[in-house]
Order: sequence, then C-alpha cells, then structure tokens
Amino acid sequence: MPIPKPRTDETRQDFIQRCMANEVMKDEYPKSPQRYAVCISEWQRKNELQLLDVQQSPMESTTT
Repeated sequence: MPIPKPRTDETRQDFIQRCMANEVMKDEYPKSPQRYAVCISEWQRKNELQLLDVQQSPMESTTT
C-alpha cells in the first residue's frame, strides 16, 4: 500500500502526525517505532528531492 507523501504546505510535525495516524500505515507497520522511521524517511526523501530540484534548475543568465 502507498506510504503517505508530505504535502507542499505541510510542516514536519503535521506530516509525521498524519503519517503515524494513517490506517494503512498502522496495518503495514503495527509497531510505532518502525512506522515512525518510515514516516521520517518519507519526510527526508521529500527534502532531498526538493534539494535536487533546486540544484538542477538552470541558473538565470546575469550577463549584460
């Protein structure tokens, strides 16, 4: 089943709370430390992808 994904306007705390309370996550990861680790990993993945997006964006030309 799909793991919840962080929303663009969601804080870390809000995402972790939503992820931990998700019924699918509770079924897939009944032990809360394991579920927490999966939620944290998903949050970190979001941040890594955002960083990659910024690094791969073409820089604007500033020459005149």
